[in-house]
Amino acid sequence: LESFMTHVTASDIDVVLQVAPQPVSLYVELGSYQGESAILAAQRVAKRIADVGGSAAAETTILAVDTFIGDLRVLWELDPQVRKK
Repeated sequence: LESFMTHVTASDIDVVLQVAPQPVSLYVELGSYQGESAILAAQRVAKRIADVGGSAAAETTILAVDTFIGDLRVLWELDPQVRKK
């Protein structure tokens, strides 16, 4: 993936998947914004399933949650009239 809005790496996700109670049935990402890290998480889950030849792991749901308005920097850079809305 071409990095755009995320600082999360494949290694970060792999560690989470490794230390989480198994099987990982739900992966929740808060603050997904444009979804790059959620896509990366889905790819890492798929790789983990392939690596372990898993079946239970294949039932992992990825839930990405966001307001889709960005962080304070994004809001601050908006036109003042738009920010008032």
